[in-house]
Amino acid sequence: MTAFPRPEANDLGADLRALHHDALTPDVFVRRHADGVRSLVERTCRQCGVSRPEDVDDAVQDTWLKVLDPSYRRYSKGNPRTWLMGVTRNVIDRAKFHRRQNALDMLADGEAALPWGAGTGVARLPDAASIEAS
Repeated sequence: MTAFPRPEANDLGADLRALHHDALTPDVFVRRHADGVRSLVERTCRQCGVSRPEDVDDAVQDTWLKVLDPSYRRYSKGNPRTWLMGVTRNVIDRAKFHRRQNALDMLADGEAALPWGAGTGVARLPDAASIEAS
């Protein structure tokens, strides 16, 4: 069985180059590639251990913002899907970094994430006076 190149990958590369050289408007680019970009971002999220639907949605949005941002590094050559996965991984890494920073800040402020986690809320750690009183 002969494998044929996936046409959307070729179109994605050509469209990324056109987008980054102002030969294609962002709305046309998004209409053409919304499903493919979302699918690729979702798959990359799963590979990186991101599974909560709201986190995946955030990664999709942030990836689109990076792809459409003219000041972000531009795609020039190579596999466009690989470039897009790199953009997505950068978005995920940045989100994980900020989540860790927020957790450290909460700990420093006397708050801790509930042990059963997954965004269920924040519990206030008891202060020294309440521990001594009990």
